[in-house]
Amino acid sequence: MSKRILHVVGTLEKGGIQANLMNYYRNINRSNYQFDIVVHGKSDGFEEEFKALGGKVFYLPTIKKIGPIKYIQQFTNVINQNGPYAAVHSHLMYQSVFILYAAKLAGVNNRISHSHSTRVSGFIKRFKYIWQYFIKTNATLLLSCGEKAGEFLYGKSKYSILPNAIDIEKFEKNSSEKCIEMRNSLNIPSNSLVLGHIGRFTTVKNHHFLIDLLKQCIEKDLNVTLILVGDGPLKYEVEKHVSELKLTNSVYFMGLRDDIPCLLNLFDVFLLPSLYEGFPVVTVESQAAGVPALVSDSVSKEIDLGIGLVEFLPINEVEKWIEVIGNFQKKDIDRNEIKAVFKSRMFDIRASVKQLEFIYDGE
Repeated sequence: MSKRILHVVGTLEKGGIQANLMNYYRNINRSNYQFDIVVHGKSDGFEEEFKALGGKVFYLPTIKKIGPIKYIQQFTNVINQNGPYAAVHSHLMYQSVFILYAAKLAGVNNRISHSHSTRVSGFIKRFKYIWQYFIKTNATLLLSCGEKAGEFLYGKSKYSILPNAIDIEKFEKNSSEKCIEMRNSLNIPSNSLVLGHIGRFTTVKNHHFLIDLLKQCIEKDLNVTLILVGDGPLKYEVEKHVSELKLTNSVYFMGLRDDIPCLLNLFDVFLLPSLYEGFPVVTVESQAAGVPALVSDSVSKEIDLGIGLVEFLPINEVEKWIEVIGNFQKKDIDRNEIKAVFKSRMFDIRASVKQLEFIYDGE
């Protein structure tokens, strides 16, 4: 009989945390482990695929909406009515206090807190040491996507790292002909340098910086095109920004996509000007695809896997970004080197999923 694992995320929209979770769910031995999930809102992202893989999706109101006591009661009911669960795995931040406490009340012995970020809102941050204490009190295992995210949520406490691993074969088998066909269908000039970004349209992703950067590149007579992949609450604002700067012919909004490996190979340069990040999965994907990345120096340096594809730039010095883009030259990357690095550092999902199975076995 397979072990049931109950995960908790905000929604199953197509974001970094969710993509990471789905990578593990697709590759774990589902004869031995099955995932269910609690979410706090519906989306058109991964929900149907999650259910198709055998998982159940439970919808609960947010803690903010119904308060901690009712939330704990409702979460405990999910466990009691649908368990038993071998583990509860929370991918949220301070909310994990209530999730793990509810799991403890329900008798779940394996309770996992998983840190994916390096920042929370100002109000919550005031109580950081309080919710750090209660997370550590109620969790049986502290996990993190990287060192910075672990230090932020757990302080000096001991934690384990589970890499934001991906299926590297999807990026190795990508067809260059398909990418050329996509480029032609978008009418991108053959001599244009394609700058690309993948991420939700939210403040932290800093899309307005990308638009201003593109404007200044064009003003300096650089032949560049910008492709934006994703959706989110600020998409309309960004579209308006593009229109106001008369950049409509130079920016392509691609929406939510399932062909990320092909899109990455369409990019000449991947841009990530985020204000902060935990350990963004998309930077792992860009390196798997062999695409050079220009990344904000606010992002953890640990995303650089040592393949020579990541350059960190100061987010407040747009001239430096323009200079690097203006001097960009394509280079050939050894695919075998990429594959070897991913395997040795556990970013190949086939290796890292075994670590997750040990965790769920309580080992």
